[in-house]
Amino acid sequence: VVDAGSPVQVIISWVNTLPNPISNARVTVVLSGEALDPATVSASGGFYRSSDSTVLFDSSTNPALTNLQPGDTGQGSFSFVPKKNSLLTNLRNPSITMRVSVAGSRLSETSVPEVITSTITRTIKIGTNLGLSSRMVRSVGGIANTGPFPPEVDKESTYTVVYSLSNTGNNVAGAKVTAALPPYVRFTGVTNPSDGSVTYNETTRTVTWNAGDVASGSTGA
Repeated sequence: VVDAGSPVQVIISWVNTLPNPISNARVTVVLSGEALDPATVSASGGFYRSSDSTVLFDSSTNPALTNLQPGDTGQGSFSFVPKKNSLLTNLRNPSITMRVSVAGSRLSETSVPEVITSTITRTIKIGTNLGLSSRMVRSVGGIANTGPFPPEVDKESTYTVVYSLSNTGNNVAGAKVTAALPPYVRFTGVTNPSDGSVTYNETTRTVTWNAGDVASGSTGA
């Protein structure tokens, strides 16, 4: 999982696990996904083909790939920047997929050249933009408040604290909001909703709202 708009560095590692040498090895990384900004891809020790969003590592960019002896290892790297949150607001669960393929030639037991290949796929998920806002109200909402307003010395006045959650990008599970009350504030125990999702710990003076699952594109209070 990565942040939208933040640079990502990818390192591709390879090793020849066969008992035979591999000649003319070629590593190909095909990038796709709605969160990818193709213009930001940059390869180190490789070549980026912008026409199809593919990063290539071969003997022309890394001479060591000309001949890989048994046990030989190597690395290549590239970087990119996912799209910013402002460009992902209409997408749900945006991601970037990397399909990594390696191919090369080896001599078979009958001394006949044969092509060997291996492929793996990795998915980079874009972290969601979970937002929290709060406000304190007196005469709106589903909780009736008491006491003088404006407040007076030595007289208790109650207020309602409203939390609002917003979520873009990916679904969030088990969202939780906590707040510590100062010594001069008392928790009345009145909540809305009164389903037990808002709790209070007298020892730590902490109010907890177990918001639960917050779907992408939704809001809750």
